[in-house]
Amino acid sequence: MKHLKIQGKAYEIGYQHGAEAKKEVHYSLDSYERLFHHEKNIGWNEAREIAKDHINYLDRHGDGFLEEIEGIAKGASVDFEDILALNTRSEVALTGNTDGCTSFGVISPGSGNLFLSQTWDWRPSQKRSLLTLDIETDGTEVVMVTEAGILGKIGMNNHGLGVCLNALRVNDRQPTLPIHITLRKILNSGDIDEALEIIQNKEVASAANLLVGQDDSDSMRRIVNNEVTVTHIDSREITKTGHVYHTNHICSPEILDNLETEHSSHENSYQRLEKIDELISTAIEENEPINHQQIREWLSNHDNAPYTICRHGGNPARSHYTDTVTAFGISMNLTKRNLHIMEGTPCSPTGTHYHEFSS
Repeated sequence: MKHLKIQGKAYEIGYQHGAEAKKEVHYSLDSYERLFHHEKNIGWNEAREIAKDHINYLDRHGDGFLEEIEGIAKGASVDFEDILALNTRSEVALTGNTDGCTSFGVISPGSGNLFLSQTWDWRPSQKRSLLTLDIETDGTEVVMVTEAGILGKIGMNNHGLGVCLNALRVNDRQPTLPIHITLRKILNSGDIDEALEIIQNKEVASAANLLVGQDDSDSMRRIVNNEVTVTHIDSREITKTGHVYHTNHICSPEILDNLETEHSSHENSYQRLEKIDELISTAIEENEPINHQQIREWLSNHDNAPYTICRHGGNPARSHYTDTVTAFGISMNLTKRNLHIMEGTPCSPTGTHYHEFSS
């Protein structure tokens, strides 16, 4: 996994991203052109047109995201619309197949440390496109794992604020803030109230589960799990010892009772949800230490095969562009301001990356 440390204004950040990860950006474009065709029968030109629906919103609400997209495009020698399509890939394909990520937040009963963590399960072809970005701008440092060409994904910032993502399969979208740009906007936030306002204004463009937490080392220690659709939001919060967890189906009875749009899920999502709850609940009950090593063991779990938290892929009925594997695991200690990234399957990572924010 390539690691980039970049800084500057929006266009400069984008240009460095595109230029230094040009090969990986082209891998992303290749993967998503194939994925859109195989899963949704959408050609690349059509995907670019769908992506343009979000330009007016992004232009009105500033934050320099369009400039950063332009910078990536110039740095990688591709069209602006190509990078825009990558950043709206969840909206273009409406998430597609959702048999993927397991995320959780936990406040350790022993140390009081607040952790966010997840596996990110996706197409084997996209493992070659993963980047760790360390971005510094306007007093905020963001460290995240993302796909090359995409502005935001999973990570944390120097304010002790982090975010995780789970895909939800809901057949609805609106021409507003794409999910992956929502993630970046959250990571640019100074505190969790600012981050939650981004989610709760009902302008996220398609459905997702967004798990947000912060420990400001003073009085604020919160984890808030947010199931989000175009029309509904359901949030669950913990501020003391305990945990929240999510996979890839809608859990909120309120959303399920009121959602009029087509939605779907897969059996493996329910299996993984039960297993991660069992693992963390047992550790809390037995007062086991919760740290990066313990979390790696949870992310490495292979129970209930083939519906495992740590997924190795190999489905003979699916291709390299449509199978699902664990591409990385991440463990973030928001209290201590550090994170541990496991490239590939957490049980046997092909590489690891540790980052600690300066105090």
